[in-house]
Amino acid sequence: MPDAEKPKCSTWNPYHAPAASPNEEVVDAFHQASFNQAGMTGRFAHFLLDGMLWLILNAVVHANAESLGIDLFKSGPMGFLLTLIVFFLYFAGLEFCVGRTIGQAYTRSRVVNHEGKRITLRQALLRTSIRLIPLDQLSIFADQKSTWHDLASKTKVVTKRH
Repeated sequence: MPDAEKPKCSTWNPYHAPAASPNEEVVDAFHQASFNQAGMTGRFAHFLLDGMLWLILNAVVHANAESLGIDLFKSGPMGFLLTLIVFFLYFAGLEFCVGRTIGQAYTRSRVVNHEGKRITLRQALLRTSIRLIPLDQLSIFADQKSTWHDLASKTKVVTKRH
């Protein structure tokens, strides 16, 4: 290595592995080779499973609120607000913290950004917000592998290869 290319610090070691410069794109070939974009069958399966689990969780939360003396039907928008909180905690919370919902875990799927990395909190919140649009789940028939909440948040659902 010519002297001009040597780092200017006193701890330079010619036997250290070279580090990637911040401008180089580092691609994890193993990670990208081990996942496929999820198909309609798997996505439909985790949609159904997640829908059932969310409804059960929502019912449990509402029952507990009523057992504490909170009448959700007489409190105006409180019941709706509680339903939205449970919805966002289930979908955005799990996808951001764990990378998948329970239904996605069952189908061996996970949510990643277009680079194949974990999604950000902003992406998880955007995905969950767009899920509230009626017929969002049917948008998969237009693209065959992506829904509106995938496209808007620049994410995709992938499955692990067997």
